[in-house]
Amino acid sequence: MHPRWRLLTAAAAIVLSTTTARAAECPEGPDEPKCLNAQAQALRDSDPAEAANLYLRSYRLEPKIDPLAGYGTSLAAAERYVEAVEALEKAVEEYDKIAAELQKNNTEAKTLFAVIHRVQFVREELNKLAKHVGKVRITTPNKQLPPGITVVRKGGDVLLRSSDPTTLVVGLYGDFLVWTYPSGRTFEQKVNVSAGTFSNIDIPPEPPLPPPPPVIVQPVAPNDGSERRIGSYITGGVATVMLVWGVSYLSLADGASPAVSGVLIGGGVVAGAAAIYMYFSAETMRTNAKAWREERAAKPMTTTFVPVVNDQMIGAMISGTL
Repeated sequence: MHPRWRLLTAAAAIVLSTTTARAAECPEGPDEPKCLNAQAQALRDSDPAEAANLYLRSYRLEPKIDPLAGYGTSLAAAERYVEAVEALEKAVEEYDKIAAELQKNNTEAKTLFAVIHRVQFVREELNKLAKHVGKVRITTPNKQLPPGITVVRKGGDVLLRSSDPTTLVVGLYGDFLVWTYPSGRTFEQKVNVSAGTFSNIDIPPEPPLPPPPPVIVQPVAPNDGSERRIGSYITGGVATVMLVWGVSYLSLADGASPAVSGVLIGGGVVAGAAAIYMYFSAETMRTNAKAWREERAAKPMTTTFVPVVNDQMIGAMISGTL
């Protein structure tokens, strides 16, 4: 390996091991969020993507606003603009709530000024990011979605954006909104918004159920009479046995009863007639089945679409000649 590649490989290994060590330095417990914040602060300039991950871990452990704001600014530095704007808008919303509460309680001016300063800083960051994103405004009364309907940006986290469900940040050059309806069905809607602009959209109607899969109805081949032919052989055998018994009984038995002999011979004659009928009808069935198969082999497949409609779906059934 070339010495330069060895040097680059060693440097990459050092960076990876250092990052892993930093993450491992924070023990689980009440001080873990503070430790993660300190690590993220140290990485904001050199590795903003990793800093964002650390801020997010801290925020999920202890949902405070400063880690959320740090998460947003780190995402912006990592050029993940849509996620950054979502997080920063939520941070502004939470900072405004705190400022209003402090003013209501007549908190000392120094604390209130610190919160207002943070709000101003985050708003300035949002203004810088406006050219990198677009926004979608959903046309609804009172900024409320109908019950049971939700919408999120595809890949977004509803817990990391502002509380307004009718305004969403989207990426440029096409993005997707994922709608969920009361039935549980979802629909992905593509939106195209120019940089720094709003696009007003209506709630799309719930998509219908997908059509059922096509059902291919295959015609049933006619009976070739094989079972009837076997039955004729069995019946013929029974007829032969009855005739032999009847004649033998009448000619060989002392004091033979003509009635018994008549029953045996008569039953044999009837069974023989049935066997003959079954055999020749089976032959006819075999001939018809053979002709049907030959006709099918010579005829190309034809397909017919039969509409299938009920109160929940529309589809089609395929029937035809195979």
